[in-house]
Amino acid sequence: PIEINQKIALFIEFNKPSEFWDGTETLSYSYRLNMSYHPGVRFSKNLQAMEGKALVLIGERDEAINPQSLMKIIKTEAPGLKMSIIPGLNHFEIFQNPLALGVIKDWLMNL
Repeated sequence: PIEINQKIALFIEFNKPSEFWDGTETLSYSYRLNMSYHPGVRFSKNLQAMEGKALVLIGERDEAINPQSLMKIIKTEAPGLKMSIIPGLNHFEIFQNPLALGVIKDWLMNL
């Protein structure tokens, strides 16, 4: 529901049953957050603008995005953009996984 009079309007809410909550979930998105996920009509230019400035990590078992499809898009549209597929991880496991954190650390050390 959109509440126009609120400073941050809720745009989408997730109906995740509470018995599956672990304290790390996001149960709603604001309009701004939801729109920031949209690649826009010129996503190729957006990807190209990030070349050499960003690291894209995705879990091999990501439920939201197909890792191989994303890799193909990045290799085609922005071959200079660094991307790593982290073995065995899903969409949320990537945030605290030691292997993923190691990839981030290595990337930062080589900037």
